[in-house]
Amino acid sequence: MNNLKNKVVIMTVFLILVVLFGCKSNDETTNQDINNGSDTKNVDTSTSSSDDENRSDSGGDLNIALSAQPAHLDTQLTTNQVIREVSRNIYETLVALDEEYHVQPMLAESIDQSDDYEKYTFYLRKGVKFHNGDEMTAEDVVASMNRWKSLYPNAQAMLGDSEFEKVDDYTVEINLSQSYSDFLVSIAGAKQIPVIMPADIAETSGKDILEEYIGTGPFKFLEWKQDQYLQLTKYEEYESVDFESSGMAGKKEALVENVYYHFVTDSSTRLAGIQTGEYHIAEKLSYDDYDMVESDQNLNPLVDHYASATLVFNKKEGIFTDVNMRKAVNAALDIEQILMGAFSNDIFYDMTSSYIYEKQIDWFSEEGKEFYNQTDPKLVQDYLEEADYNGEPIKIVTTRDYEYMYNISVVLQQQLEEAGMTVDLQVFDWASLDAVQEEPEKWDIANINFTPVTSPIDLLYFSTTWRGWNDDEEILDLLDQIAKSSSKEEKKGLWDKTQARSWDYLPIIKLGDFNDFIASSSSVEGLSLFQGLILWNTKVIE
Repeated sequence: MNNLKNKVVIMTVFLILVVLFGCKSNDETTNQDINNGSDTKNVDTSTSSSDDENRSDSGGDLNIALSAQPAHLDTQLTTNQVIREVSRNIYETLVALDEEYHVQPMLAESIDQSDDYEKYTFYLRKGVKFHNGDEMTAEDVVASMNRWKSLYPNAQAMLGDSEFEKVDDYTVEINLSQSYSDFLVSIAGAKQIPVIMPADIAETSGKDILEEYIGTGPFKFLEWKQDQYLQLTKYEEYESVDFESSGMAGKKEALVENVYYHFVTDSSTRLAGIQTGEYHIAEKLSYDDYDMVESDQNLNPLVDHYASATLVFNKKEGIFTDVNMRKAVNAALDIEQILMGAFSNDIFYDMTSSYIYEKQIDWFSEEGKEFYNQTDPKLVQDYLEEADYNGEPIKIVTTRDYEYMYNISVVLQQQLEEAGMTVDLQVFDWASLDAVQEEPEKWDIANINFTPVTSPIDLLYFSTTWRGWNDDEEILDLLDQIAKSSSKEEKKGLWDKTQARSWDYLPIIKLGDFNDFIASSSSVEGLSLFQGLILWNTKVIE
């Protein structure tokens, strides 16, 4: 069983984006090859000129109201969204995803891949400097990437004993133990981001949380006043690539002098702040306030597809190791009531049983939908009897830092109590909640949101080592078959079976997909969204 699980973990990471992106089998990878055969523009990835004539005027401050304070800024260590969103301005990666989820070069100027997709060689851009003034070289990349591997379970599974190695000062290579045509996509789309930092910091920190935040990005870390704000400042020596900005890829230019992330846990305070001009951007606003923001000529409401709302069961220990208890919860839910309670208006959510978004036609599936939104009291009682449930408290962990998460948990508590279950609702700040979910003895159900993936085999809740701890052999075997298959049609058929099995086994309950509600001042120009705010190329016109 353990061998099977290990094998599946390896394979599940080893075929990210198999359907959405195909790889060419050329030895030498051009920019278009890096995009895995997609129709993209040819771009010049060499370092852009730093002459004044190529610089845009910049200045002023950009003030952002965040609903939660990050615990740290070590993106190699966590999948936490707020940490990733702040850190993306400080750090960069070898390759990055554009808004179409195509791979583009970033700190790597070009990449060679062998015909068998086992050897990858990264040719680094020259002249790229860290925020401490030192030039980025192969030593920094090797230390950073190998630290990332040591911290990220998916990377460990993907790479096995393989490690990144220095060829010369501007060349890094890795030799994989088996063929993996989507290796570049795995790096670009990793949820624990393989950011590049100075070698001495990567090596000294090891598996501990970073104490210094030094990257190559357009903004550098300046100050953090706990429970007040975090300040980034423009990096004057930043050297950008010179092709169109898209998603996390392309040209980046700091057009403001400073970025202040203010930690404002109350949504009404965030709203009041952007209305008075204290903040230029306010995240995670109350969905009830949408009409008010829309009618304000000084504000721009931004509704962006964000994530899937999901209930994750702790299957490692406790009451939900019994599948009948998981089925009892699923049968009790009125999902429309839960989503309406969280998001107030159906423009902010979609009720769907599919684990993959509908626009991803190669993977979208409705298998198992008969188990979605059952709302069947008799079925609940049948499952509770099968489980010999005797009123043991169900620990639901949540946070008020994200209002919709708290609201989901409150309605969930009400529905389960009405169905005859005892609920212990425990509320934490965001950083504490993230830590609690790593300790199986402390929770039974967690409301966790999942941002988009481009292949279902990259869904974290199928991992045997990630919180929730999936242990279903049938699901693991099906994922293994998907990873081994080379046929698009066969993969889709296997995924249909996997989702159907998952809705019966219930490692999670998919509630629906939802949008984020952000407001920006009309004085903000150039702001874009890609799994969070993109602050480079953004300016404030006062």
